[in-house]
Amino acid sequence: MYGNTGGAQGVFDILPSQPIVDRVSGGIFSIRSKLDRNAFWYEADDGHIHMSTTERAKFCIYLATGDKDENKGKIMVPNDEIYMTLAKANNSTKRYVVLTDDNQVVLKVKKDKLRFGDFFGCYFTANILENSGGSKDTKEAGASIFYSDEGADHWELIN
Repeated sequence: MYGNTGGAQGVFDILPSQPIVDRVSGGIFSIRSKLDRNAFWYEADDGHIHMSTTERAKFCIYLATGDKDENKGKIMVPNDEIYMTLAKANNSTKRYVVLTDDNQVVLKVKKDKLRFGDFFGCYFTANILENSGGSKDTKEAGASIFYSDEGADHWELIN
């Protein structure tokens, strides 16, 4: 009944292995599309965050409340306010992921809070280009990332 092992172990052999990402404050993550597992957020030369199938950026995400060092390792939940920085070498200027007035996702020296749950609640999207016929083309690599409260893409954090 349970395979050759004589125990429950054989039952779980048919389930695919799923990587588990600890969503802890102070963690370093890449942000990947759940629909196109080859599409990631990356930093473009203009300071905007774009989607790419060939490049990816790493981000440090940490709780915005309390002391950064005290919060390191605490589990983040969707309602938490967070800061997100581009993970770069120690000698570079720290830049934060922020939203512009027109909801573009960009990197700035001045920090601004985001909500952790926005990554999982479909609030970030890659822009959709409109073709000359007025219909919307599919998303393509290099598209800028925007915040939208009208429903957007599904993203996930990966290590």
